[in-house]
Amino acid sequence: MNEEQAWETVLAVEQTWRIELGEERRTWAEAMLPFNSLSAAAAILKVGDRQRDRPTIGDIRRVIIEIEAAQGLTAETEQQEAGYVWELESWIKGWAVGRYKHGDMRVFPEQRRGYDSLQTYNSGFRTYIWPEQEKMPEEEMAKYTAEGLRLSVDAVFGLIG
Repeated sequence: MNEEQAWETVLAVEQTWRIELGEERRTWAEAMLPFNSLSAAAAILKVGDRQRDRPTIGDIRRVIIEIEAAQGLTAETEQQEAGYVWELESWIKGWAVGRYKHGDMRVFPEQRRGYDSLQTYNSGFRTYIWPEQEKMPEEEMAKYTAEGLRLSVDAVFGLIG
């Protein structure tokens, strides 16, 4: 999909779940770019039918991938046709490896902006307060990041589930 379609997809997510993604909008839009816009719309409807709580990017991407696989499409095909290759920052790969492969729930410093945003929109939840998070030591971050460097975007989202 193109950038305009990605932003429309983000708006559809906000409207379907009656939420405001705020600073997360850009991340959501970038996560949708590799996919077909019609598949994304179908995924939003499908997830909306079975899930009332706020979805994650992974929830929507997983269903898009299922839909596209059933249609013989792949994210790679869509990326190639659009001339777009989506890469993740290395810390995101390291975070995914640490959390979803090794069960290490400590946070990376790059997550602070997201925690601050979540706290702003969900001020009643103590789980989003940054100072209360256990921070990942630098040597562990380096280890997880090195392990994650060889992973593709699809492999990272596969870890996240």
